[in-house]
Amino acid sequence: TVSLGSLALGNGTNGGLASNYTFTGGTQTATITAAALGINAATDSKTYDGLTASAGIVTFTGLQTGDSVTGATQSFGSKNVLGANGSTLSATGYTVNDGNGGANYSVTANTATGTITKAALSVTASAAAKTYDGLAYTGGNGVAYSGWVNSEGVGVLGGALAYGGTSQNAINAGSYLITPGGLTSGNYTLSYVDGVLTVNKASLTAALIGTPTKVYDGVTAATLAASNYSLTGFVGSEGATVGQTAGIYNSKDVATASTINATLAANDFTGTGSTLLANYLLPTTASGAGSITPAGLTVTANALSKTAGGVDPLLTYMTAGLQAPDTTTSTLSGALARLAGETAGLYAINQGTLVSLSTNYTMSYVPADFGVVAAAVVVAPVVAAPVVVATPPLVTAPVVTATVMDALMSSIVTPPPGIPFNPPIRPVMMQPAPVAPVAAPAVVAPVDGVSATGGTGTPADAAADDPKKDAQALIVADVAVPVAAPAAQVPMPVCK
Repeated sequence: TVSLGSLALGNGTNGGLASNYTFTGGTQTATITAAALGINAATDSKTYDGLTASAGIVTFTGLQTGDSVTGATQSFGSKNVLGANGSTLSATGYTVNDGNGGANYSVTANTATGTITKAALSVTASAAAKTYDGLAYTGGNGVAYSGWVNSEGVGVLGGALAYGGTSQNAINAGSYLITPGGLTSGNYTLSYVDGVLTVNKASLTAALIGTPTKVYDGVTAATLAASNYSLTGFVGSEGATVGQTAGIYNSKDVATASTINATLAANDFTGTGSTLLANYLLPTTASGAGSITPAGLTVTANALSKTAGGVDPLLTYMTAGLQAPDTTTSTLSGALARLAGETAGLYAINQGTLVSLSTNYTMSYVPADFGVVAAAVVVAPVVAAPVVVATPPLVTAPVVTATVMDALMSSIVTPPPGIPFNPPIRPVMMQPAPVAPVAAPAVVAPVDGVSATGGTGTPADAAADDPKKDAQALIVADVAVPVAAPAAQVPMPVCK
C-alpha cells in the first residue's frame, strides 16, 4: 500500500494554477519486484586431495546498497580428476542479508569450470635378501607408498601389483633390481622406484679329517692331501676340492701334537662339476686332529780295545736318525757298559744305562766288541848247558824282545780317505813261529876244573853266574817257547 502522506498540489510550469484544483488524498496499492542477484563461483584449479573444497572466492552481482551476502563458499562438483576444465565449481552456503530474508532478490548461482590435477604417488619396491640355494627368485617383497591423500590407500588403485627387473629368475649370488609395476589410478600419477634383491653367498665350513700322521722330524710342518679336507654347506650335489697341502701342528713333539691347522686362500679351492665358487663364502682355515709318531734313533757302539792291565777308554757310539735341532746331549742320557774281564779276549759292549730322554724317538741299539790285548811279550834265547873247553869262552845268543802291541800296530792298514773304518778290532793271540834252538859249543876238557863262568861247570852254576839268563824264555799265554837265532823274524799278527 502506498500512502500519499503530505502530498500537495503546486502551480504548473505551463501557467496552470493549483488554486484551480481541490486535492483529495487517500491510499493506493503498488508492487515492488525483487532485484536480480548473481552469486558467481570463481574458476579454480588444484591438485587432487580427495576433497571437493575450492579455494576460489565467490563474487556477487546486483547486490543493493545496505544489503550483504555472507557464508558463501564454492566447491568442486567432484573430488576426482576429470581433466582440464572438466570440473564444475558451485557456490554454496551463502545467506542474503536484505532485511527481507533475501526475498528482495532473485538469486542466480552461476557456476564456473575448474581443474583437478593428479596427485603424485610413489611406489617403492621393498628390498629383499636370500642366501644362495640354487633356486630362481621370482616376485618381490612388497612395496611402500608415498603420497596418499585424505587417508586413502591401495583400495583406490586399480590394476594389480607386479614385479619385474633383473631380480626375476636370479639364481647366483649378487645384487639385482626389483622393479614394481602393474598399478593404475585416475587420481594419482604413479612413479615406481626399484628395490634391490641381494642373493648372499652360502657359507662353507672346512675341517680336517683322517687324522694326518707323520714321523717326528723336529718341526711343526704337516703335509696334507685333498682327502684330508671335509667341506660342508654346499647346495645339492655341488662341491669342491682343496689343494692346500701345508698345515701346522700345534706342537712338534710326539706327546703333545694333537691338532693341525691349515690356512686357506680362495685359490686353494677348485669347484667340481658346475659348481660356481662365487656363490659361497669360502673358509679361511681348517683344523682337525693330527698326530706325530716317534722317529727311529739308532745308537751304534764303536768297537774299542785296550792293552791288558790298562785303563778302559771311554765307550763311545754313533747315532743315526737324530732330527735337528735335537742333539745327543738333549736327547740321550746314560752311558754304555761292557762285560767285565781283563784277560785277553773280546767283551760285548752293551747299552748299559744309555736311554732316550725324549718320547720323540724309538731308540734301537747296535752292540760292538771291546778287545783286551795281551800285555808285552819278552823274547829270549834258550841256552844249552855250558861245556868246559880248554880255552874258548862260552858263547850265548843275544836277547830279542818284542811286544804284541808292536806287532798289532805294525799290521794295521790305514784306509784311504772317505772310506769308513768301522769293523770292531778283534785282538788275536800271537804265537811265535817255531825256531831251532841255538847249538851248544863243543865240549872240551876244562883247563883248571872250573867252568868259564867261574862256577862248578854245571848248567846250574852257569845260570847262577849270569842272572840275565833267568829271563831267557818267551812266555805267550803262559807257554815257554824256544827263541830263534838272531836272524829269525817274529811273524806279524793279522786283525780280523
